[in-house]
Amino acid sequence: TIYIMRKFIAFGLFVAMFSLFITSCDKNDDRESFQLEKNGTTNGFWVLTNVRGGFAGVNQTYKPSVTWEFNTRESTLDIKNNDPKGIKFDVIKPGKYHYYIINHKGNSYLFINDFEFGLIKKGKNNTLSIDQNKIVSGTLSDGFFLTFSR
Repeated sequence: TIYIMRKFIAFGLFVAMFSLFITSCDKNDDRESFQLEKNGTTNGFWVLTNVRGGFAGVNQTYKPSVTWEFNTRESTLDIKNNDPKGIKFDVIKPGKYHYYIINHKGNSYLFINDFEFGLIKKGKNNTLSIDQNKIVSGTLSDGFFLTFSR
């Protein structure tokens, strides 16, 4: 009976530790998720100023004609190309998209229509950057690095 009792106690401790691990991870993720949204960092209009990288190694500076409008209340992203000549912008087509931002290990990642778009950061002097080479599961190559300003 002592052997059975030890197994019962060991099993109980295992279940308790496992439950504690699972619930603490969920609470921490929920607390960190959408941190950029909670402080209003992304909300509003952003003007695309530069795109660099990709397979061909582009480095394209834009006039203030491509805008991204994040609406944190509606979780929508409206991308517009206001250049009458239709400047080339192949990273993502103009349109209205659903988006969300999650935090993972202290970094924020942008998802557009449930597709992971890349690491998103607020910079100094009202700048915002998106690095498509950095995603939740690690790093990629040949992605773009987008820079925005207010």
